[in-house]
Amino acid sequence: MTQPHSNTSTDDRLSAVNAIKAAADNITAASVPNNDPVNDWIETHGLSRNGEEKTIIARQAAFTVCLRFTYLEAAHAVNSANLTPEKYRALVTEHAAVEHGFPDWFLLDELAVSADSTTFTALSKITSIFTSATNPSDTIGGVYEELVGHQERWRLGQFRTPPVIAETMASLGIEDGTESVLAPGLGAGALAYATAQEKDQYGNKTTLSDIHGIDTDPLSLLMGGTAFALSNLKGDPSLICDDFFGVTPALTPDTDVVISNPPYTRHHELTEARKSDLNEQISTEANVDLSMLSPLSVYFTVHATQFLEPGGTAVFLTPADLLTTDYGEAWKRFLLNHYAIDGFLWFDQSEMSYFDDARTTSLVTVATRCDGSGKSPVSFVDVTEYPGAETLRDAVNNDTNVNPNWGDITTIDQEELTAENDWDILFNGGAIEWDTDLLVPFNELGRVSRGIATGQNSFFCLSESDRCGETKHHSWTIDESVLAPVIRQAQLIPHYDYRRSDWEAQRDADKEVWLLYYLDELRWDPTYFAEDIRDEATSQNQLTSYVDSQNTTEKTNFSHPDVIEYLKAGMRQENPPHETHLASNRNPWYRINRRDPAPILYTSMTRGQGRFIHNKMGARNLNNLHSLYLDIELSETELEALLAYLNSDFAIQIVKQNGRTLSSGMDKVEPGDLDKLPVIDPRKLPSEIVKTLASEFDDLCEAARSDDHEETAIRQEIRTTLSKIISQ
Repeated sequence: MTQPHSNTSTDDRLSAVNAIKAAADNITAASVPNNDPVNDWIETHGLSRNGEEKTIIARQAAFTVCLRFTYLEAAHAVNSANLTPEKYRALVTEHAAVEHGFPDWFLLDELAVSADSTTFTALSKITSIFTSATNPSDTIGGVYEELVGHQERWRLGQFRTPPVIAETMASLGIEDGTESVLAPGLGAGALAYATAQEKDQYGNKTTLSDIHGIDTDPLSLLMGGTAFALSNLKGDPSLICDDFFGVTPALTPDTDVVISNPPYTRHHELTEARKSDLNEQISTEANVDLSMLSPLSVYFTVHATQFLEPGGTAVFLTPADLLTTDYGEAWKRFLLNHYAIDGFLWFDQSEMSYFDDARTTSLVTVATRCDGSGKSPVSFVDVTEYPGAETLRDAVNNDTNVNPNWGDITTIDQEELTAENDWDILFNGGAIEWDTDLLVPFNELGRVSRGIATGQNSFFCLSESDRCGETKHHSWTIDESVLAPVIRQAQLIPHYDYRRSDWEAQRDADKEVWLLYYLDELRWDPTYFAEDIRDEATSQNQLTSYVDSQNTTEKTNFSHPDVIEYLKAGMRQENPPHETHLASNRNPWYRINRRDPAPILYTSMTRGQGRFIHNKMGARNLNNLHSLYLDIELSETELEALLAYLNSDFAIQIVKQNGRTLSSGMDKVEPGDLDKLPVIDPRKLPSEIVKTLASEFDDLCEAARSDDHEETAIRQEIRTTLSKIISQ
């Protein structure tokens, strides 16, 4: 089976989204009341109370009408162009009573019928974008994402499954097309739709009758049901509008496959009462000890297991942090005790473009329900380029004929896996063995610290245009003598070295490349000024007079009056820098900690692998980067040899073992993790090895600025050189 990655043009989808938004304006104008049902909807759908919540609800209501129209056209050939709000109510009520995938009348329907017939007519013209889509589930989900926005969906962990991932998961779950499938957390139906298409390839004549979908949200159920109505597949799916945690296996007996992209909702988005109830229910139900920090996906997958028959297959899409976090330990132990794990697919977000909106590295888990026996080798499959669903299925099934030129495959016996260890390191060929006698902890060579914390980077970091500015009361031209070059963001150092030419290009592009830094000799006490501006609204005349008199004194006594003007302008801001927690604990508040430029910088939070960067520019760095200082004397060649090692597969593997992965898919490494990092001591290596490594690091720096394929080859050269001295 092959599904297109993109099935609707961007222009067509944008046109539909704009038309729905226009119709929603009429619904908002008609009435989205402040009542209990609306307030409940706001709470259960994670909408921010920022004044936009009613706009979003109105868009959802207009979208509901579009989906109802599309369903009725596809399933019953109803001409939606002739439907008035009154006829709409009658048809929805009639069909909802007897059809799965067409939920009962609910809040959004009630809000929608407050609009006039003209609005309904406009909405009826949009249905063609769905009826003409080759993958209606993806189109429906894509339109919904545009209407609701990322922030609200992020809060509830709602992320549409990309078609290539849905296709792959369906291929992994279906073997002969006869399976009874449970799809909890139905959403827009991407997984269930792909699974039905996969079953159809095996000649199942009533494909949809074997699909059981569950979702607590009637709008999600309607999205999935509409996609099925447009699929031209036979049979009637069983779609249930209910809280999955309130559903028991008796409702869907003899389940062969559970396939799910559970909500990515983080634990702190759940109320304490909800977390407590879930933890008690699922821990008791599955006889496991789950952490109260567990995200919703942990509870979801453990509960879903109870529905599977022995020998049944589970295919879950979750954040990859489950393999490394503390709360993931209990989840891994549960897998080991209740499944024969077939394999994991790690879709590398840094290399692929399918996950732009998910902000997380995605992990597909494939496992066979068992009683603890019949364990098999586990395939850890790292996917950097999509090779097709069939190839990935063969990789998980340990087919020796698979040539992973699109990624990497590592096979480990399940008996060798322990819940206490991080499993993510197994996606790069397993742990590397090295001769520890030739390595020393970094703290024997130097020290690691966080970068500078300012308290308010937007104030303390300046661009060229910020150096000269004015407000209603103040103007300034800050001299470079009180500024230090700074790296404002890790994104500004995308390579393995940071050069003066890089900094100058960013300065010329008006990036924030200056740090307000050399203020040790600035003898200005801001206390009196702070007291005077507290009641600015009622004492403006007195204040102006006071400021003028103070400025005269300051310009006479101090060498940097422009800096004082800038500080005063900051203190007048709506969120003044001197009132931040960090600044308020400094005396004076504007004098940040002094640091020497670090010769090596580390990108402490990354997707994929972190980088150790040669700070040739000698710029200061903020606390979004770690600073590595040397307590020993190294020549430039020896320093570059050390950098070659630090950026090698050997070091990256060790760092990854000691760091942790956040729920956003970011790898986070603390200074203490690097402080103990085993490293080479270039002073004790043969001079030829040092020169070779230094040369290879230079080549790596150049390749990173030009050709990614060349960078990969050079990294292999570094690995080969290091293997001669540290690999066992």
